[in-house]
Amino acid sequence: MENASKALLIAAGVLMGVLILSLTVYVFSSLGSSAEETYNIMRQEKISDFNSFYFTYYNKSTYDKVYLTYYDIWNVVNKAAEDSKTTTPVEVKIRINGQLKTVTKDDIKITSIDDISNQSNQKVMENNYLRMSTYSCLHVKVNDTTGYVYEIAFVKI
Repeated sequence: MENASKALLIAAGVLMGVLILSLTVYVFSSLGSSAEETYNIMRQEKISDFNSFYFTYYNKSTYDKVYLTYYDIWNVVNKAAEDSKTTTPVEVKIRINGQLKTVTKDDIKITSIDDISNQSNQKVMENNYLRMSTYSCLHVKVNDTTGYVYEIAFVKI
């Protein structure tokens, strides 16, 4: 009888140990999945914040029927240049004479008369053409893998 009671105590101890171990595994796995969910939510918010700037121009010209100006394009080009340094490259394009042309910060920003004299006549004419036009956002493309905007295109109206 004495051996049977010791066996029952050992069996109860083993069952308690298994119960505590399984409870610990459950708690750690649930904490791990909630941390992963939190990370995914934060990543989605970061992508959404990044893309919202570019989609503002698309929504403004597409749904609100507001024409964009040279200065709107200038803002997009400057933001794209900054984003290309830190997050992901964004290519800004403008349809000129039927073809999409990539526009960089150097193409669109002239700050003084000296800048104009240092540029070719074609570059000055393109800048004047860009400044005196109104635009609509043609499209915004999002990378399927990363979720970030990688191209925004405008068309002269």
